[in-house]
Amino acid sequence: MPDPITLRVAAVNLKRGGWSRTTRFHDFTKLEKMLATLDGPPHIIFMGECTLWDAFHQEPLFEALDQMNARWGFHRDENGYEYPVDQYLPFISREPRSINLPGLFVSAKYVRPVRWYDDTARHVYANTLDAEIGGRVYALKSVHWNGSLGETFFTMQADLHGQMANRAMIVGGDFNSPTSDPRELHCPSWDKQCGNPAKRSTKGTRTGDGWMTNTPLDRTMEHGFWNAGTEAGVFTPTTRDGVRADHILVSDQAPIELVPDSYRVHPNDVSDHWAVECQLRFGTPDSLSDLVSVAASAGAARR
Repeated sequence: MPDPITLRVAAVNLKRGGWSRTTRFHDFTKLEKMLATLDGPPHIIFMGECTLWDAFHQEPLFEALDQMNARWGFHRDENGYEYPVDQYLPFISREPRSINLPGLFVSAKYVRPVRWYDDTARHVYANTLDAEIGGRVYALKSVHWNGSLGETFFTMQADLHGQMANRAMIVGGDFNSPTSDPRELHCPSWDKQCGNPAKRSTKGTRTGDGWMTNTPLDRTMEHGFWNAGTEAGVFTPTTRDGVRADHILVSDQAPIELVPDSYRVHPNDVSDHWAVECQLRFGTPDSLSDLVSVAASAGAARR
């Protein structure tokens, strides 16, 4: 049996993926600066907003990958050519009526893709990667919860992703939601704090006393997920408006543990979100039953 493997995992949300509505170009120097705040190149990145990265014949995606792969450093072969020590494999989600598409980027050296469920798959599986890590298959999903349809749609997204808890699963990204943990910073006067009245419903819920921050993430976690930040006791807000909106969730079914003292929140001056990262220790399978169960679930999803 191989030993457990420890990987760096991060949720990174660069505003609009570096896209400028003014210049109509991507500025990937912002991506470089945001990734530079991390302790090291993550093996798994949940990128919240890959805005138009798949447009223009995917030129922005390949430019972003050049920036990301450079974080690994380079080695020189016997012929004098330099290559990145590792490289990222990209999986961009498809979401209706949104250009802020979440992206999943995994290390080619340590994460072996087994199956990608695209947006045509059954809702609960859509935009999910099955990948082998350390001899076991895990499901990985990058999310950006859409607040444009308000509280009802938040509940739908929370329940949908919660139903993935019956698998060995990691979900990460921008949930636009804190938890209701009493140690969390909450905003009972969210209508004043958010600044823009038109944005009240993107992270808020209306009560008899006015608007306050909504916590649909609780619903997801109650299905059987634990929150890396909560587990670490770190409740630092991850957005400029004071909300802990970026999270890394792990299902109770996954043989994964958080490496102590590895959870970090990294401020930056290029985005409206801070990057969060941690180290997760992945276990190993007792038998081939994990691979069999994944294959069986995939067959059911296709039917």
